[in-house]
Amino acid sequence: MKYFIAYKDKLGNDFKGLPWIIPEGGFEDLDITNKVKNDFINRGFKNVILFTCNNIPKEIDWEFVNKHKIINMEEINIEDFKNELKNRIVEFKYSKKNGDIRIARGTLNADIMGNDNIPKGTGYDIKDNNIRYYDLNSNGWRSFLLENLIEWN
Repeated sequence: MKYFIAYKDKLGNDFKGLPWIIPEGGFEDLDITNKVKNDFINRGFKNVILFTCNNIPKEIDWEFVNKHKIINMEEINIEDFKNELKNRIVEFKYSKKNGDIRIARGTLNADIMGNDNIPKGTGYDIKDNNIRYYDLNSNGWRSFLLENLIEWN
């Protein structure tokens, strides 16, 4: 997976309506990308957004950036996300291992998913950074790494 940073200059200008993007070939490491993003913010650049994709299009607009942006885990309450999964249907978006974006409708609520879909044995507790959920779009269990969560509501 490749990581990129979109931004506006220090005066809030982009490039003819398109974001400035670095680096051209993408970063390989999310931690390094976050450090560069924070450096850009500290240096006064505007609208600095970290995003991911495997197949970068020839022209990247702000809509593409926002569709593929990565949430700063410090800006969201992960416990809220986990609790919401346990209590209701949550719509969310994450980056799959192959770089594709999955839009999901998931839950961990037994009343919603039905008793036949509750796993036997260890249950459906969320462990570490691996989020397991019942996907209502595909009627099956899915999982993703927490750091790949893009957005939820």
